[in-house]
Amino acid sequence: MREKVKEWIDRYLLAEVLSTILSLATVYFTLALSDDSILAAYLGSIIASVSFYGIILFREIQFSVAKSRDIEAKYTWLSFLKDSRNIAVEFGISEVLDVLVVRPFFIYWGLKTMKNDMIGTLFGKILADIVFFLPAIVMYELRKSRFQGHHTFTKHRICHKDTKAQRTTF
Repeated sequence: MREKVKEWIDRYLLAEVLSTILSLATVYFTLALSDDSILAAYLGSIIASVSFYGIILFREIQFSVAKSRDIEAKYTWLSFLKDSRNIAVEFGISEVLDVLVVRPFFIYWGLKTMKNDMIGTLFGKILADIVFFLPAIVMYELRKSRFQGHHTFTKHRICHKDTKAQRTTF
C-alpha cells in the first residue's frame, strides 16, 4: 500500500500544488475586484480545474512521447486521443461533480465560515480535494488494469538522452 500512496503522490502532487496556487490567486483577485463570494468560488474552481488537467495531460503526453521514442514509433493524433481518453476515464466522474457542485460548495462554505478569505478558500479546497481524489484514484487504478499505455510516476521519471527515453530512479 505504501508504494501505491507514493505513486498517487507522484502522479498528483505537482498538478495539485500549482492549481492550488492559481486557484487561491484567482479567488483573491476576484474578491478584491468584485467582493462576490459566489463568483470567486466558481472562478477559483474553474482555474483550478483547467490548470490541474493541463499539467496532468502534459505529463501524460510527455510520457507517451518518450514511450513512443523507446519503441521507435511516432506520437500521433491517435496517441493524443488515447492519452485524452485515459485522463477522461480517470477524472471524468470526479470532475463533473467537483466543478459543478462539490468544490464551489466547499469554497463558498469556507469563505462564509472563516474570518480570513484565503484560509477559508484553502480549507474549502482541501475538503473538496478529499471528495475529488477518492473516486479519481479508484478510476486511475481501474484504468491501469484496463487500458494500455498507463503510466506510473512512482519509481521512474522520463529523461531524454539523444532520441531514446530512459527511465531513471528518483
